[in-house]
Amino acid sequence: MTSFKAMTRAEKARQTRQQLLAVAIRLFAERGFDATSLQMIADEVGMTKAAVYYHFRAKADILRALAESAIEQVTAMLDVVATKRSRRDRIEAVAVGYVNILIRQRAVVGVLSDDPALHARMAGEAAQFSELRERLVHTLYDEHPSHDERAAVYALEGLTKVIPLLSDLDDDGLRSTLQRTCVRILTVRS
Repeated sequence: MTSFKAMTRAEKARQTRQQLLAVAIRLFAERGFDATSLQMIADEVGMTKAAVYYHFRAKADILRALAESAIEQVTAMLDVVATKRSRRDRIEAVAVGYVNILIRQRAVVGVLSDDPALHARMAGEAAQFSELRERLVHTLYDEHPSHDERAAVYALEGLTKVIPLLSDLDDDGLRSTLQRTCVRILTVRS
């Protein structure tokens, strides 16, 4: 019986954490990171600030949680891409996987691309993203990629800036547009 209660508490804690993240993202988008306080997040969710502290001691911890989620998703995508035999299949798998991550994280991407203050606060996670970027370069183009191939992978990061500019597209329209763009970018001739 205690095992069942522990699972129930753990699930409730996970759901509360997800709710806090969703509200934080929305408030960051509406007000900006610096203008959003943990108290505002607590008020929106209908809990005390102390209860929010149970999950996140500071706003920076919310950023870390968002970054960790993105890192996990990109790592899983790269694991799938690495199983593909042909370069074309790997490129298409990246286009589908990367764009799906961007679409799932559309609100987060919008916040991060529009708030330069957040980039400095995420310096710790930058090294992990850099490692993933280099893993992608070598997964797509083998051990000795050309400058053009490396530049193509680096250019994919620019798609995060495009998402807020294409806010008139629904998720399906944006997905289709970005997937075609990814394939075009990554299909380089050296």
